[in-house]
Amino acid sequence: MGRAMLVSDIRVVPYRNWCQLQAHVSSRTLDRPFLLYYRFPPEYESVIDASIGDPFIAMLLVPAMRSGETLEIHAEVSPKLMQTTAKIQQTFATWNPELSQIRIKAPVRQNPPEAPGSRRGLFFSCGIDSFYSLMRNMNGREEDSQSITDLVVVQGLDIHHGRANSGLYDRLLHNSSRVARKFGIRVLPVTTNARELTDRYVHSRWSHGGFLASVGLCLQKVFQEILIASTRSYDQLYPFGSHPDIDPLWSTESLTIVHDGCEATRLDKIRFLADSPLVMETLRVCFQSYATLTHSPRLYNCGMCEKCMRTMVGLHIAGALTRCRTLPRTIDTELFRNIRADPRFFVFTEELIENLGSSQRDLMIKSALQDSLDTANRRRVRRRMLRTGTFLVARYVPGLMPLWRSVARVLLRMHVPDHRLVKRSEGRQIKEGLSRDV
Repeated sequence: MGRAMLVSDIRVVPYRNWCQLQAHVSSRTLDRPFLLYYRFPPEYESVIDASIGDPFIAMLLVPAMRSGETLEIHAEVSPKLMQTTAKIQQTFATWNPELSQIRIKAPVRQNPPEAPGSRRGLFFSCGIDSFYSLMRNMNGREEDSQSITDLVVVQGLDIHHGRANSGLYDRLLHNSSRVARKFGIRVLPVTTNARELTDRYVHSRWSHGGFLASVGLCLQKVFQEILIASTRSYDQLYPFGSHPDIDPLWSTESLTIVHDGCEATRLDKIRFLADSPLVMETLRVCFQSYATLTHSPRLYNCGMCEKCMRTMVGLHIAGALTRCRTLPRTIDTELFRNIRADPRFFVFTEELIENLGSSQRDLMIKSALQDSLDTANRRRVRRRMLRTGTFLVARYVPGLMPLWRSVARVLLRMHVPDHRLVKRSEGRQIKEGLSRDV
């Protein structure tokens, strides 16, 4: 096989409980062709078009950039999308040096799909970001032609599509249906196994925007516009798979993809939603069900991961934590100290620290948050030093490489604060102030 990621045998297959758009994906990096599929309710069979290759560009472009292969698709693709893929690739290659620009080989269609869609969708997960986009867009405009008509609920991104997590997805669908009834709109459930393929090439932080766009592009005869809720505000932007500079570029002549909600920070969104009983009864923010298969699929939110804990602090600041029925109503500060904070989301934690008050409880929470940041910073500094050490040993004394690896593993496991590399912890200052107040 040449250096190509090939998408072939694209077809729509009807089943009793769903219709399936599927294709075989072949690559020199795969032992055998991968059957990639998207499952929709059976009544959508007539509007899923196997002659359109647009979804596979959005889903597989970043993985193909990682493998350095030409992306070849045996189906017609949008001329608009083909043109914008150059800018998408330039942006991703700038953000991540492991991604190289590639060639896309596919016939370009001459005319847009017949009978383009007229509905307006929103990818919905019962989370803070998608709830904010829904409530802001539907506020006082339920009968407006620009209001949202469908909540697209996807299994296979943050909820694993396997049978072990079907109960969790069913509960999410139930709550999404409850939200949809409130606004008199539809729920459109979608299941895909795409992450089983894309995760072999790139982390989901790079691929998830294309993942969502791909699902939307399957439905060009249903929707004229589909919204992807923002993760960050404009002043917090960060190289990420879903981004206001990237998401609209997945659009075609028939479908406009919108990155929505960048005007608000995560805490702004929580405050906006805090007074809604419906949000407080259905809110779901946890992604641990995908991160580990040992996580119980019966848990709607684990209440112990970094994202759950950050959301709980935000709800506490907004005065809504005791009203939220899907998360613990008290914050375990010691648990927060032991959480391995992700540097990509430091900005959210820092926002919480800035907005906590001066009460004894708030100072305790602030201290725990700062300790979590300090620990993560120390770990990041150690990792950087070890990478530098590895490079120097490999270049100048390669014979010591086995010994260095053993030493590096020990150093990486050590929890030793290095005050020469990390400024004095603000968390300790907070604790000192707290002890004086008490």
